Amino acid sequence: MAPLAASPLAIFVRQEHPLVEQTLTSDLVRQYPQVALYVADREELIGGQVLARGLFESDRGTLETSHLLTAFEVLRETDYLLICPAYLARNEGATRDIVALTLPLDLTFSVQYSLIAHRRTEHSPVHQWLWHEIIETVQAMRFRTVHRG
Repeated sequence: MAPLAASPLAIFVRQEHPLVEQTLTSDLVRQYPQVALYVADREELIGGQVLARGLFESDRGTLETSHLLTAFEVLRETDYLLICPAYLARNEGATRDIVALTLPLDLTFSVQYSLIAHRRTEHSPVHQWLWHEIIETVQAMRFRTVHRG
């Protein structure tokens, strides 16, 4: 297993959303309904401590979808919000008319990504090539992010 990258979470909303002009707090964020991306085991992926802080809770309900583009379409037409990795904002086509807001300090969290391979692929040239391509691609994305702002 090799650590690959990390991405802080952000709050995605439409450009005219009421939260855009406000100082975000966990109480304020909970006042808006959320779109949630389906994750088979959210607690395992994100961790119980983050869930315990109420990051993914809403007093107004949650709409769950497994399709990211559907989530973005819901955001464009409603006051829903989506909490997901900030790097998704780089996809300008998908996030047209959507902004990514920084989480309140008490809810700041990053998702850690790792690359895992089975031991039986250690000596496979094809698997080694693929592993190398994935690592180089992710490192290039990280480099572009730092230098593009």
